[in-house]
Amino acid sequence: GSLISSLKPIGLASLVDIQIAHRRAELLIGIPNQDDRKQAAAVIGTLLILDFAFNQIGFHKLTTMVIANNQHSQKSTTSIGFLQEGLRQQHLRDPKSRQWLDCYENGLTEDAFRGSAVIARLSGRLLGRNITSKRF
Repeated sequence: GSLISSLKPIGLASLVDIQIAHRRAELLIGIPNQDDRKQAAAVIGTLLILDFAFNQIGFHKLTTMVIANNQHSQKSTTSIGFLQEGLRQQHLRDPKSRQWLDCYENGLTEDAFRGSAVIARLSGRLLGRNITSKRF
């Protein structure tokens, strides 16, 4: 069949803790299957959310929380342009191990998004357009 019929959901990308008055939200990306994570899906999902948040809605800032022992996710988050802004100690509880987990708090402002050569290059290559330039 068509391309659409061959697509399968592999995860979730969403904005939560939306604060309209402050024009910010928290970005969540989750891809449970390890094999699916090896594709560019997480990056493409992130780029699409950044485009939506900054270019469609007009947000000023996005934040993320990354579990501190997930160094790959933290490195990916900062490499795309988020700045590590803090460490929340014992912030979440693992439902299986019942251990308390530290989380890195990261932020990306609109100014940093607009000035990001990395996001410009990645979006040009993966989405076919530079999402950092303002569209009116």
